[in-house]
Amino acid sequence: MELETNNAKPSYLTPIDLIFQHLETDEHPMTCTSIWTFKESLDKELVTKEFLNMVEKYPKYHQCVKSRGSFRMAEWVDSTDFKLEDHLHFITLTDGTKEDVTSFGARNFVKLDGTKPLWSAYVIEGLQGGGSALIIQAHHSLSDGIGFLYCILSLTSARDIKQNFKKPIVATKKEPLTIRGVFDMLYLLFLQFFLMIFNFTQSFFWELNQLVQTHLVLRKSLTLNTKVDKFTKGMSWSQPVDLDDVKFLRRKYNCTVNDLLTTILTLAIRNYLAEHNLLNDKTFRFLIPMSVRSFGDLSLSNQVGASSLFVPVESSDLTKLLKSIQFNMLCAKNSVEPAVTFNILAKFSYLPSSWYMPFCSWYAKQYNGVFTNIPGPQKSIQFAGVDIENYVVYPPQNGPGGLGMGVISYNNKVVISVITDETDKTPELAKGIAEQFNSEFDRILNDAKNAI
Repeated sequence: MELETNNAKPSYLTPIDLIFQHLETDEHPMTCTSIWTFKESLDKELVTKEFLNMVEKYPKYHQCVKSRGSFRMAEWVDSTDFKLEDHLHFITLTDGTKEDVTSFGARNFVKLDGTKPLWSAYVIEGLQGGGSALIIQAHHSLSDGIGFLYCILSLTSARDIKQNFKKPIVATKKEPLTIRGVFDMLYLLFLQFFLMIFNFTQSFFWELNQLVQTHLVLRKSLTLNTKVDKFTKGMSWSQPVDLDDVKFLRRKYNCTVNDLLTTILTLAIRNYLAEHNLLNDKTFRFLIPMSVRSFGDLSLSNQVGASSLFVPVESSDLTKLLKSIQFNMLCAKNSVEPAVTFNILAKFSYLPSSWYMPFCSWYAKQYNGVFTNIPGPQKSIQFAGVDIENYVVYPPQNGPGGLGMGVISYNNKVVISVITDETDKTPELAKGIAEQFNSEFDRILNDAKNAI
């Protein structure tokens, strides 16, 4: 089935789009992946119709990247022979399982053909109980996680949900100014001034510490030499946990949901490595993507910087680990690091990639993994008329041996997902981390309930 394309003026890639092009290797594609599972089979005609609508709405899905040489930004141009069937594939298994779906996704996590639009999708039928699955892959040069989320949701019933970005207006009643009111105002200004000085000082030393640790904390666990070591891709996701349970723990430990999930995931990774005598780091170093989008912007584009999260893992003490993550996450939210990385990479991208990519690749390889948290729909949604049972997302890995970890909340459930490089020393690494996440979550939840 062909899509009619027009000869509209081509648009240029943004600098960050190009960075993701340059970071890619054959062994580590810069591809973002979503997996949906269903209890029923999918109608081929309805699936095809939904994808045709998406391709029509988002031109990048029928465009290719055309290089214009050094010092000139590449551009998106319409594919001359776009065919939906080259990207949308229908696969049938016999009594397939979740493991068969993740195994298929891992085997097909390969570098996308640059001569064609940079995406693919696989509809997998024949799962146990008459179920099915959908795997959607798209190159990171098309968009960041937020853009992909709302683009992919255009395939579903969630496209009818109206987004309200208007900030509430709170009416205030004016009171006559009194002498006491003046002193109260001066007192509040005095406190605000010293709070501002305190926050500035704290932020300055935190940023300085981040800069120092970036050069001193080098990854030692899960190192991989792609030229020597034999490895395969592994993908898995955890059993969903109730969002109500997550919120209960959030209140119990007085932290954010993100802080809590990051802590439990860190413990899960630490547990797996310790059990296999592979825990060689005293500090985990995670790359945390952070949006630099303007308020209400949901476009299919890359507007993302990053912050480094350094987590001490010598001890498995929950309170100590949570406290460290909570403090660093709070500082990261107010940090200049995401905007600085965004703008520095944007400037570098205009140079020949050979000038700066070796440095970027070296820094990327020092992270234990990429960790992204995306809020999904909180109610069940449908694709092609069928309810989505599980909704899972995978960011690309940061480099050889690095972990690509995603967290998404959907239908009052939370799921973590992991994509890994697996060797003889790290059997079922992705599945092991996912299972450890559920074990740690259950243990922490039971301890918290028993303490009441």
